[in-house]
Amino acid sequence: MDSGQAGPRQTRRRMLLGIGVLLLVDFIWVASSELTSYIYTEFNKPFFSTFVKTSLFSLYLLGFVLWPPWRRACAQGCPAQSREPLYVPVEDNEEDDTTGERPSGCAAGPAECAATPVECRTPLLQDSVSAEGSPPCNRKLSVAQVAKLSFSFCFVWFLANFSYQQALAFTHVAIVNIISSTSGLFTLVLAALLPSSSNDRFSLSKLLAVLLSIGGVLLVSLSTVASSSAEAVMAGCIWSLLGALLYATYLVLLQRSAGGDRQLDIPMFFGFVGLFNLLCLWPGFPLLHYAGFETFVFPSNTVWAYILINGLVGTVLSEFLWLWGCFLTTSLMGTLALSLTIPLSIVADIFTQKASFSWLFFLGAMPIFLSFSGTALLTHYSDWDPVGALAMKGAALLCPRRQRRRSPEDIAQTSRLIPEE
Repeated sequence: MDSGQAGPRQTRRRMLLGIGVLLLVDFIWVASSELTSYIYTEFNKPFFSTFVKTSLFSLYLLGFVLWPPWRRACAQGCPAQSREPLYVPVEDNEEDDTTGERPSGCAAGPAECAATPVECRTPLLQDSVSAEGSPPCNRKLSVAQVAKLSFSFCFVWFLANFSYQQALAFTHVAIVNIISSTSGLFTLVLAALLPSSSNDRFSLSKLLAVLLSIGGVLLVSLSTVASSSAEAVMAGCIWSLLGALLYATYLVLLQRSAGGDRQLDIPMFFGFVGLFNLLCLWPGFPLLHYAGFETFVFPSNTVWAYILINGLVGTVLSEFLWLWGCFLTTSLMGTLALSLTIPLSIVADIFTQKASFSWLFFLGAMPIFLSFSGTALLTHYSDWDPVGALAMKGAALLCPRRQRRRSPEDIAQTSRLIPEE
């Protein structure tokens, strides 16, 4: 079998595996949200739950004990190099994969590729294919650099997840997931202000998608849920929007700082995030306790078990699986997979909590889902702006360009420029 036939077949296998992983993550996230809502009926402590689950990220630091390349990188103070990873990013341009040829400029193994003196920056949402059509070779960030990066984003990550947990304490999972899905739209807006690739350019189509999403959010906020007060629903919507904005800020700034998955060791990054969360954010317990915002008490053994299971599966495992699924497919597929939690969470709320939603809820959910999907497509096809093209055609029809009458001087000048035969 030639390489030309083996390449596409391997790509299809990886794509199908990635789709399966992303679907699994969707079910994990919905189940995690439902379990969180159940935990809050017995132990309504969002800060405590967020602190414990984020601190569990530090389990990834066991890689320094179990993974020899991490130990060597830590001892030598050089960029962390490892064998070929379990997850391999799929570039937007897959011409090299389909041909089965090794990209020019890359050595036979990842260690040799990482040892090259060329350092390239490849943002997460940027097409990393170089001008010659070959993926650039990137060196991993050193352990010290990853630790500094984790410390910088530890607080933003915690606040984003705390806002999500706080929203779950006020309202249903379906509302929280729908409004939290606007984080992708916030990401596009912030990326346009702080661009790192050509995909971040502003367009009228993206603006229309943002306005459509905002309209859907307003409809969802105005809808009422049975057994929930209007004040609680509105508070949950506000916390969800805050979490979406913080998460978008985290993604955009991390993209500009780290450069992409080829340079940043994702498990090591999350491991240090969990460690710094454990060391730096514990003073929040006495502050919130004496301020009367959240009384500090230990949960029962049953609730402890639920929190740990939710943290290990719904946070530590699901984050790794989601990144792996993105690498097996594309970042676009991973983004679209997030929207699938919306109908799943609605179905889960209907069956588990017997929730009833008004027509405004479903009317607002549709434009949010459509705008998010459309924005992802516009990000993938960066040069495609159908709304802008339609606006230009409409402007041309409404305001046709008038032809200026030619004066006798113009006619005389034109006749002088035409050579006589």
